[in-house]
Amino acid sequence: MDLVRLGPDLAADGHDPEALWRRSPWAGTPDDHVNVALAGLAGRAWRDGRRPDLPDIPHLRAMQRSQALHLLRWLESRRPASEAATAVTA
Repeated sequence: MDLVRLGPDLAADGHDPEALWRRSPWAGTPDDHVNVALAGLAGRAWRDGRRPDLPDIPHLRAMQRSQALHLLRWLESRRPASEAATAVTA
């Protein structure tokens, strides 16, 4: 889970989290399990990123919105091409 949680930060710095995941000891984890974790983290980051700013941590919400975006992009990249094409035309 730590590598999944680190993924959006890696992506924000220009790294491909999927490529790093596939080279990790956890590469054999069922895709559905990873996808559920990505979706859950993305939802939390999306929700938190839209909460009111905190005066003592002025950039927190922007970081959370960025994490949500990178998590959703990673999740989308994991979809088989046939599912992605169906989603676009549906």
